[in-house]
Amino acid sequence: MFLLMSVLTVLFAIPIGVHALATRKSSGEWTVLEQTPSPMGGAYRSSWKWIPRNPGAPMLVQVASVWSFALLGPALLSVPAMLMGMSEETESKTGSVVGPAVVFGPTGFLLAIMIFSAGWSMYKRREQSRRLARGVAIWSIVHNIAVVYAVVASSVAVDPGAWRDFDIHTLGWTALAYATVSFAHAFTLLAATQTHERVDHASNTDADVVERSDGVYASMS
Repeated sequence: MFLLMSVLTVLFAIPIGVHALATRKSSGEWTVLEQTPSPMGGAYRSSWKWIPRNPGAPMLVQVASVWSFALLGPALLSVPAMLMGMSEETESKTGSVVGPAVVFGPTGFLLAIMIFSAGWSMYKRREQSRRLARGVAIWSIVHNIAVVYAVVASSVAVDPGAWRDFDIHTLGWTALAYATVSFAHAFTLLAATQTHERVDHASNTDADVVERSDGVYASMS
């Protein structure tokens, strides 16, 4: 029961808690100026006023970020298995066997940390946040293409050697399932950077009162 509760805490409490903390810390980041009509300059002239409003980070940005936080959970839970696999591969008789744990274990864990960092950074309205997220998304795509290739190669090889556990009939299907989720997350993160940029640029104005060039005028009959 304790083990199950620990797993559920890692899988669910981390993304929910980090999302709440990130939302609170970035509460002032997404203040926008909303244009509203305001009577000014006489009864027959229309002008427009900018009213500050804080809707928070765009929904797609929040979805991509929470997903980024959630991916850290499986990475943390896989650390014991990764260390055992690395130990088994490095303690082979030849001493030079390189298997999936050595190749994908450390890099995958580092990638999970960077994905988490990118998710946190996306709550901030900065160009650097978008650059980090795009770089991490591309890294994730390349990493998981390599994972898929390794699973396929291990499955068709006559003697996969240290890669036998990556066969589709053993742990390979798990790797493919996780790679599929990672691909979906990476493309969601890329889409979120576009929304992030669009909302950020659309809100970059510090006007207090703006009079539209096509303001409405009325004439007395």
